[in-house]
Amino acid sequence: MEFAEYVEDVRTQKAVAFNYAIIGDALNRLKQTSPDLATRIPQLRQIVGFRNLLVHDYSGVSQNRVWRYSGEYLQQLQNSIRALLAELDPPLEVGEAATKTGPSPALEPDVPETDTSSCEPF
Repeated sequence: MEFAEYVEDVRTQKAVAFNYAIIGDALNRLKQTSPDLATRIPQLRQIVGFRNLLVHDYSGVSQNRVWRYSGEYLQQLQNSIRALLAELDPPLEVGEAATKTGPSPALEPDVPETDTSSCEPF
């Protein structure tokens, strides 16, 4: 997506802001629960600060700035996290992935199945 398209697409702008809030919250929790690990993410301070700005003063943040930060920090963050994950949890061998993916059955909520056959579409 090019910047001109982004500026015209309010839905994408809101999605980007929402995802920055989620990423910023996660990094902030990491900083509180595992400070040693958090110091190994160079972009942490900037992303948490930007999250705070978006959440508390969303109307005052220019879309140009959001676009610039997305290009500037997100790829670096992705690279940093991939490196940490590779270090903390070695890659799975072929065939191992099927047994280690998905939530643990003990963690799945006990939700009864719902009959949706009589539901009207929107």
